[in-house]
Amino acid sequence: MKKTIPIPGEKQEIRKALEEAEKKFGKLPKQERRRIINQVHKKAVRRAKIIGMLAALGLTTAVAGTKMLNSGKDNTQIEQEESTAKQRHSEFVNIYKEEIETEQRTYVDEINDLETREEELAYLKKLYVEAMQHEMPYNNTTLDPNDIQITYNYEDYLYIDITTGDLFTHGDYPKVTREQLKNKYGIDVLGFGDNEIVYKVRNKDGKIIDCASFQNIDGDGKTKCKKVYVADDYTNTKSILTTMGTVVQSGISYYERFGDKVEKQIFIKAVGEWKESMKQEDMEKTQEDSGEREQ
Repeated sequence: MKKTIPIPGEKQEIRKALEEAEKKFGKLPKQERRRIINQVHKKAVRRAKIIGMLAALGLTTAVAGTKMLNSGKDNTQIEQEESTAKQRHSEFVNIYKEEIETEQRTYVDEINDLETREEELAYLKKLYVEAMQHEMPYNNTTLDPNDIQITYNYEDYLYIDITTGDLFTHGDYPKVTREQLKNKYGIDVLGFGDNEIVYKVRNKDGKIIDCASFQNIDGDGKTKCKKVYVADDYTNTKSILTTMGTVVQSGISYYERFGDKVEKQIFIKAVGEWKESMKQEDMEKTQEDSGEREQ
């Protein structure tokens, strides 16, 4: 594994970020500590990139730091110090050139580089795990993209909770499922839809860990990805599929028609919109956290 060389000041930033997180949430699991460290490192690399751009434009003061006015040094000495600082920075940027180039790669590049349907499906699984880490950062469960399956099937109909609008698969024994919902959970349901497409994520043991369907049942004329409870398993866990917009829907469609330019663009657009929504959520959360600290 490639050893990561710390950027100047990065260790202090990591320590501060970990201390703030532990102060707010208590002892952090290893996975969350790793996520925070990686996040700080990426920001440091991005900052180095910006400094490098300024240096390339000739703004050497940004590299050398703030030039002291009336410092008592003659112009020759100042120029020598700035030249030395610029040279050291160039060496530093070269060390991180590979990481900076990786940082610059976008999801568009990643999707365009996919050469087979299998690679596209593996990429879709990776996005699902990325979504889980974003939505559930303190979840101790480590999910490997290779350990999950993402599929879909047609359900001849679904059950719908007439009070909340929650959706349920009817299972192998629809009458038993309906009676159990009523008698055990106090949920009144009705049959809903016809040949409904349901997307499912299974773990390595074959158990369904996520299930969702695109429906328009809120009366606002918009189709949304809604969680679907699996018959005989009504655990109220968060559905990651519902947070990804149309990523999985368009990803599977592109898998089935791999190489189709229109399907690829639809997939790229879906991934872009989802990533933008994650950035927006992170920004809003940061603002909320900042407001809490100021109070």
